Amino acid sequence: MKTPPTDWLWDEVLAALHSEGLTLRGLAAKHGLDVQAISCVQFRPSPLSQGRIAEALGVLPQQIWPNRYEADGTPLSRNEGHGRWMGKALAVREVALRKLALARKACALAAKSTRTDESRNAETTAEV
Repeated sequence: MKTPPTDWLWDEVLAALHSEGLTLRGLAAKHGLDVQAISCVQFRPSPLSQGRIAEALGVLPQQIWPNRYEADGTPLSRNEGHGRWMGKALAVREVALRKLALARKACALAAKSTRTDESRNAETTAEV
């Protein structure tokens, strides 16, 4: 079974730019933009900025962000692409929140156990 393509990690995008001797700041300056206008693609689909980054790397935007494009290479609508992309981000967030809740519960149990041990020690010391 063929696995669906995944978007490049942001660090991979940056590494590819650096391997070409480019930076986001330099790419933004080349197009007369602020660096945030280019780096926004890290968090949300932006076909124009994705195209500028892909052009600088000599590849197609859908090769870097396949989940933001239709099979024919047209960008997904902003809402549809954002929904599909955000769906993954929300799933990752949900897992992270569950892990955080478990970690907090473990810390609370450990703190409770420590308090119980301390009160037992205090009772033992008071009896002596």
